[in-house]
Parts: sequence; C-alpha cells; structure tokens
Amino acid sequence: MRHRIKRIFARAKDNNIKVDTVLLANAGVEEHGFFYATGGVGGVFDGSYAVVFPDGSGTAIVPELEE
Repeated sequence: MRHRIKRIFARAKDNNIKVDTVLLANAGVEEHGFFYATGGVGGVFDGSYAVVFPDGSGTAIVPELEE
C-alpha cells in the first residue's frame, strides 16, 4: 500500500504540483482512488475517508456500521 500512496505524490510532483496531504473520500459510490490508496478489496466503505502523506503513510476514517 505504501508504494501506491508514494506514487500518488510522485505523479503530483511530476506535474509540478506541491502536495503535503491528500484526503480521499468514498461518498457512497465506488471511488477507485480511495480503494487504490487503502488497498481495500471488499466492502462498501460508504462515508469513509483516507488521509495519506508523502512518506507513504496514511490512515482510514471509517464510520461505525448501522446495526
């Protein structure tokens, strides 16, 4: 997963775009960027976010599922 995140920042740098942090949202439709960065392979993850950083680290913010 770390190499995927680093690639996002490398692409921005290749296009002369300075980026410190990227916030990816999965707003209820399958957002490919969210799944690419998090490595998620299953589930819906509606309303989830991923915050990623140039060093390849990141975190996912996932709401509690309805009962």
